[in-house]
Amino acid sequence: TSPDTGIGADGGYISEIEHDGVTYSFDGTNLTVVDNNNDISHAFDDITMLLTIYIDSKHTLEVDLNDGAYAFYGAVGDTVETLDFDYVLTDNDGDQSENTLQFVIDENGGVNAASGGAANIIEAEVDLSHDILIGNDNEADIFRWVNDSLDSGTDLVRGFERDLDILDLN
Repeated sequence: TSPDTGIGADGGYISEIEHDGVTYSFDGTNLTVVDNNNDISHAFDDITMLLTIYIDSKHTLEVDLNDGAYAFYGAVGDTVETLDFDYVLTDNDGDQSENTLQFVIDENGGVNAASGGAANIIEAEVDLSHDILIGNDNEADIFRWVNDSLDSGTDLVRGFERDLDILDLN
């Protein structure tokens, strides 16, 4: 997405998100939910257009339906867990594009995200694990570790573009 125009050259929004039997449809103003899963709930702020999806009472996806900005919070579990979110982007003259955003949560709570086959880990959990941060091509990325503890693992940053991306070691 672009901070100047949102989605598409003429602006737009996320018109649909589907996860595990629940479909969230957005027309630019109103949200409609078709719900077939008791383990998924949501909250919607109709002023900021922020959709928050709660999965299994442990994972949370926050999505700004106007510009596509999102944050994912994954809980530590006993096994690797994969969550897929199918989405549709609609620009202001009706053109649409669809894809799947996938989050993989490892046993240590590290979250990997991929969309359209191009991996991008949003935040790496500093732990005894090995973290890989992969940026989006030609877009500004902020690579950030989200734990203040020291990391004894090997960390790798890929897709870092000089004068465009930020590496935050705080």
